[in-house]
Amino acid sequence: MNLHPLLVHLPIGTLLLAVLFQYISEIERYRLLKPALPWLFGTGAVSAILSCASGWWLASGGDYDADTLYWHRWLGILTAITATGCFFFPFKSLSALTALALVCAGHYGGALTHGSDYLTLKPDAGTKRPADPGQAEIYKDIARVILSEKCVSCHGSGKQKGGLRLDNPADILRGGDSGAVILSGQPDQSELIRRCYLPEGHEEHMPPKGKPALTAAELEILQWWISQGTPVNMKVQEANPAPPIRKLIDQWCNNGREKAPEISIVPDENPVAASPGLILRLKQAGVSVTPVSSASHWLRVSLVNLPQPADSVFILLTEISPQLLTLDLGRCSISASSFGMLNSFTQLTSLSLAGTNITDGQMSVLSAMKQLRVLNLSGTSISAAGLQKLTSLRNLRTVYLDRTGINPADWPAIPGARFDSGGYELPVLPSDTTRLTGAEK
Repeated sequence: MNLHPLLVHLPIGTLLLAVLFQYISEIERYRLLKPALPWLFGTGAVSAILSCASGWWLASGGDYDADTLYWHRWLGILTAITATGCFFFPFKSLSALTALALVCAGHYGGALTHGSDYLTLKPDAGTKRPADPGQAEIYKDIARVILSEKCVSCHGSGKQKGGLRLDNPADILRGGDSGAVILSGQPDQSELIRRCYLPEGHEEHMPPKGKPALTAAELEILQWWISQGTPVNMKVQEANPAPPIRKLIDQWCNNGREKAPEISIVPDENPVAASPGLILRLKQAGVSVTPVSSASHWLRVSLVNLPQPADSVFILLTEISPQLLTLDLGRCSISASSFGMLNSFTQLTSLSLAGTNITDGQMSVLSAMKQLRVLNLSGTSISAAGLQKLTSLRNLRTVYLDRTGINPADWPAIPGARFDSGGYELPVLPSDTTRLTGAEK
């Protein structure tokens, strides 16, 4: 357990109070404060020694700026020594030295925790989001802000875990002890992105447990920045991002830190309308076909009322594949030939195979669904080997795996994808159960 942040505040308050009492007790009206000095210096000395011990242990497991750590460590030890001396020899000169060492040690401690410029740094400096996304500089106003909010506390000027700093462009591209973490133009090969997309329980997941994780939108933006070659002085409008990325940037800038922008699964472009006669034939066969919105030709289809869907139904579905955006096959028993037709649904953004008889061998047909964002595999017999066939789906964002028994450690590292294995439990409240006495029965 890291006790240093808890212990270090006790000697600061106690010793400064002791020095104050020592000096003002020379005034006649405050002379009754003198009996408190041994208790204050004694408590301050003991807590300073404990702070030094816990701080030494903490420093051994962290990557901090060497010079700052050196001065913080030895000034802290000097404080403990002089505070102990004040307990036995309460000279004012010795207590003044204690106060000076304490203040200096505290300053270097603040530099370790908050950065060397913490005294001059303006509130929200480096983390304020731009008002005009188009005129914003990609690195200075966006990428740097994201990294500052989520990464710099462990990889900044005061502390560099793994020898990595993420608070300036040169150090970002230099990488850490294990090499480069960002490869310009190659977001999928960048270690920083890979670690952010690992399951939260994974030992290499970044940020570590207890730290706020990057949102899906923030990761999308960082990947886009890397794909552009990690430019430093380029503005957003100069890079001319694709509409989906520009929409994410606009939402991120406008929403601030209150809410992460949602990624829509409905494309901006509207396809040509499907044949009304074809839709009628599907409905007559028991298929639910509805538009995703009143102004859209994209279609939402559900076969949940067809426990034994005929291959003819799937053939009809292939004819509306250019308009098919969402497909629910939940609890359907699907033939092998019908599974093979799934690779023609290339526009799908959401597919539910919950409770179906899909096998690991049939998972490869999903590789053609390059636009797929949401996939439900709950209640299937899919194994970790089957999940590995999803790695080519770079737009995948959510995979539901409830009742599959797949261990989180076996989840594939798909950039941007979140795996949800369910198993949520609500706490039992006292009001949930009422015990009846004999008189009430």
